[in-house]
Amino acid sequence: MKRLFIALSFPSDIVVKLTELQSGLRGARWVPPQNLHLTLSYIGEASNILLKDLADVLRGLAVQSFCMQLRGINNFTSRGLSTSIWVGVAEKSSLFYLQSKIKNCLQINRIPIDKRQFSPHVTLARLKNVRPEDTAGFIAFNNLFKTRPFRVQSFTLFESISTKEGSIYLPLEKFRLI
Repeated sequence: MKRLFIALSFPSDIVVKLTELQSGLRGARWVPPQNLHLTLSYIGEASNILLKDLADVLRGLAVQSFCMQLRGINNFTSRGLSTSIWVGVAEKSSLFYLQSKIKNCLQINRIPIDKRQFSPHVTLARLKNVRPEDTAGFIAFNNLFKTRPFRVQSFTLFESISTKEGSIYLPLEKFRLI
């Protein structure tokens, strides 16, 4: 069984821009540069048969490439404590269209999908025992963050492999947009 998800990767200069944010917050566990991505759909545990079916289905998806820009910084909370810091997306309609096409394609082919509402973001750090005022200060200091607009020309099926040092995201197949 493989743990799978579908995501967007970024051009190298965008990854560099994101990693420039990754300092100045004590207690943050920063996401390694090679793991920075935007999840379109979490699949979860899948057999090799499901993996083959999934790849076949995604190869048949026809969606136009589009421009995207990452902008803004915020956090997710649980029980009043920040759990992660993330960067958002400036203009979302094309991204939402791609994600909905993927979701519909998976549903039609009876491939299990994540039931959570799509909330496009790039996780920069996971937080544990970080003071709320430190998180607020980090967000306020970096709230004008934005990248250059860039073209999204593909999405990728990844396998997530857990190790003692953290997760490794192994790209299994890249799917071109038209």
